[in-house]
Amino acid sequence: MNKYFIEHLVFLFTRVPRVLIALIIRCFVKKRLKDGSDTIFYTNKSRKITILMLDSARYRGDIDILTKSDYFRILHVRQGVQNFLVNIFLKGDIQIDKITNNKLSHKTYGQHLKTIKLFREVLKHLYNIVNIDCVTTVHYKYIPDYYWTLVSEELLVPYICLYRECNLMSPVTYDRVVQMMMGIGSFHGSRVIVHNKKCKEVFFDANFASDEQISIAGVLRMDELNDNKLQHLNDFITNKKKVFTLFYFPVNTPTFCLFKDSVEKYNVNNVCWEKQRNYGCWEFKNIFFTSLHIKILEMASVNPDIDFVIKTKREFTTTNDWKFYKKLLVDSDIDFEGLNNYRIEIDVDTHSLINKSNVVCGLQSTTTAESIFMEKKVLVPLFYGFRSTKFYDLFPWRKYEDLYCVVEDIADFEMEILSAFNETTPRYSTNNRKNELFKDIFGFDDGESLSRYEKIIIDTVKGV
Repeated sequence: MNKYFIEHLVFLFTRVPRVLIALIIRCFVKKRLKDGSDTIFYTNKSRKITILMLDSARYRGDIDILTKSDYFRILHVRQGVQNFLVNIFLKGDIQIDKITNNKLSHKTYGQHLKTIKLFREVLKHLYNIVNIDCVTTVHYKYIPDYYWTLVSEELLVPYICLYRECNLMSPVTYDRVVQMMMGIGSFHGSRVIVHNKKCKEVFFDANFASDEQISIAGVLRMDELNDNKLQHLNDFITNKKKVFTLFYFPVNTPTFCLFKDSVEKYNVNNVCWEKQRNYGCWEFKNIFFTSLHIKILEMASVNPDIDFVIKTKREFTTTNDWKFYKKLLVDSDIDFEGLNNYRIEIDVDTHSLINKSNVVCGLQSTTTAESIFMEKKVLVPLFYGFRSTKFYDLFPWRKYEDLYCVVEDIADFEMEILSAFNETTPRYSTNNRKNELFKDIFGFDDGESLSRYEKIIIDTVKGV
């Protein structure tokens, strides 16, 4: 019924006057206030530079930090609204490289041209209704962002990519980003703001953007860590003093699974090839994943005074890998739904969660680096001899292994978790090495990222 209704609603919008569509979208463009709340009631113009942040759910705190600036008025819109506008004419699952390289079928190419025309007409009205000085995204790969930013540039509203990728320390990840950029072609916006030197290098290696377009400015959300001014400290609510957090990674995480070209390039042997998939995997990935989660379940069942939190990204919950995880829970001998101290969290503020945690566990996520900087004990589980494999040669934290608590045995894993609740400070980190890791991932550790972003955005809007 919902699908039927949406299809007819989309069809109806092909005939709606474009100014009316612009007025409807205006109702979904919200202003972020300094207290973190949103409102749809604001003036059409502002003395401040107005930034429209597209796909606002992906910024992970950047919106709130930019709102602190005295120079900016922050407006934002969710990708669902952008998707609706795209889907009025464009049908099917179309990849961005098909559009940028003109590899669309005759029928789809016609839909593509209609979509560009629609955005031109709607955004022209919208930008007359609300004065917008620039638009931002967190990436260049999303189709709803593509049309909005392409047309914004045509309308002389500069597009600035606040590139969210920062962990390119694994050569495999780096290669994948280069291939993605080369597949798309080139960046169509005015400016890219990246977190660190390696992120700037990848744009050069792919010939995706020019030196004048790319600026290194650090990570906005990390300023508050440097100043010890954590925001949203109460976003994660628990009445327990002991908290263990696993930053969820799928069973087919890139740590364990490589595409064929990477297997050959890095001479990774003893891989198991997944049926109907073009990648080779570490042979023990399934049993590793299962034993890790079963152990966490078992610990939750016998330690009611400890909160065991599984923090996942929303996009992970729509995959077959997530079905593998949920089946694992159902097939276990433990009533996980009856455990009030076993929690799966999606939208909780990450820094708040880390702040409340005594011990953190993860693989290649940057949250493990943030946890180290926040003086948490960080476990990296590498059971079943993973460290002796070629996969480990490509592991992003190998250079900084001394900062982590690497655990190679499931029994030691449990022991390290329990011992963390009796430790006042982690025994795996030193300040000099922490700062080195921090700069590699987050670019700067001076707490001045906001000032750099302000200058870059202002100069871009002014055409400097």
